[in-house]
Amino acid sequence: MKNTEKTNIIMREDHYYNNMDIILLPKNIFDIEGYSPENIDNTSLIDEYIRQAMADVPNGTAIELFINYGFTRALVSTLNVVFEKNLDCGIHIYNDDLYGYMEFGRLKKHNKVNKYTDNTFAASFQLVNRKWKKALEASVQPVFTDGQVDVSHMFDADYMNQTAYNVLKDYAGKKIYLYITGLKQALIACVNAARQLDIQMTLKHYNPDDESYGHTQNLYLG
Repeated sequence: MKNTEKTNIIMREDHYYNNMDIILLPKNIFDIEGYSPENIDNTSLIDEYIRQAMADVPNGTAIELFINYGFTRALVSTLNVVFEKNLDCGIHIYNDDLYGYMEFGRLKKHNKVNKYTDNTFAASFQLVNRKWKKALEASVQPVFTDGQVDVSHMFDADYMNQTAYNVLKDYAGKKIYLYITGLKQALIACVNAARQLDIQMTLKHYNPDDESYGHTQNLYLG
């Protein structure tokens, strides 16, 4: 790792990777030893792989995280390590139209207000409206509608963060389920809202093999 003021970390190798201090994941996620399509829900293995990749990043320092293609499970694992290490994290998301990364602000600080004495889940949300997903019940309301994540909005961090905050603010200090239905910007915005509002989120990932959201992954708020 280079001795720089900020550590540049990219999720997976791409044509910008030479400028990075750390590449978290191989191009083919299943090149990770012990990981395969058959155990795609084994996120504890991904957690440990990323924790090892970021082991030399000092706690409490600043990083820039470059998010490129694929695999939301690994992104959540990365965010958990970022929060475990109390890192000041800037977000950059790849824009296919511009063939480059766009800044998406810095992750919000955790506002700790609740001890989570109530173990019940107050609500369920999906990231983006996906009515065509048969596995989703009608009661699972979207944080973002399709119109809110068009090309004019999806890279506007202030807009995305505020939209997520407005939808989730009534659940401050509570537990919710969040169904992962696409768009990393929407996920980052929901994570920011959860940290500001002290919402404990359990994420539900889609498995195309059985067309279900059976796998859960907890978000560590820090």
